[in-house]
Amino acid sequence: MEDIILGWVLIEMLTDNRGTEKLIIPYGIPLVSKENIDRVPYVELIKTKNKPLRLGHGPYDRNTIFEESSLLLKDKQLSKGESSLEILRRIHLRDCGFFEKNLRTWVNNYFDFIIKQINLFSKEIQPLSSISEYNLELNLWGMAAMRPLPRAHIPGAKQEFLPVDIAFWDGNEIIALLLKGGDRAKTLKDVSSEVRVFLVESPSAYLSTNLFPEKIDDKFTKFWLDIASPPDPFGPALFRNDPTAVPLF
Repeated sequence: MEDIILGWVLIEMLTDNRGTEKLIIPYGIPLVSKENIDRVPYVELIKTKNKPLRLGHGPYDRNTIFEESSLLLKDKQLSKGESSLEILRRIHLRDCGFFEKNLRTWVNNYFDFIIKQINLFSKEIQPLSSISEYNLELNLWGMAAMRPLPRAHIPGAKQEFLPVDIAFWDGNEIIALLLKGGDRAKTLKDVSSEVRVFLVESPSAYLSTNLFPEKIDDKFTKFWLDIASPPDPFGPALFRNDPTAVPLF
């Protein structure tokens, strides 16, 4: 493992004993610096596996999961799948910060989008759930959707971390979204060539706007097609990030 400090930013590139390059993406914070780099939340991705980071992969903080779960215990109207998606919705809203209204609206709309996809294609998903020995509830397939990383920090052209509103890992590259009119939109010209970055309309709680540019819309629809079962962030191995693991819903 090798730590490289470039200017005021620490870029950490991890290499395992096979020489597999890993990518670190900090998220959920307004600023990454050499003073806080060892304390910020981040995801660690193996670039050569060509596996997207899905909503069910995590890792998620244990205390945060328990805290958000306890808030849902009194609501007996929610199914297992509905509860799981609602817990993750709340966790991702936390990552947005309290005062970033547009970002919070975008994340909220994204979870609504996941549920709408499941409802729209329920007849297509149902046979997949029946094949599974666990006979999964349809909403649990929402765990297969790509995981958004609010307030993410991605590689810049000058090998420094740059803040973006939302980042995804599709298995091959980082997809970064910048909300028009926001402070982070200024970083558009400085991103690394290994990042696909898009400027999108700021969402409104009252007006319908597209979450994604049309050219990448297909990356977010029908997220259940290429996996046998959705990953489970709430099983006994609570923080596993193994796309091949069998779910224990």
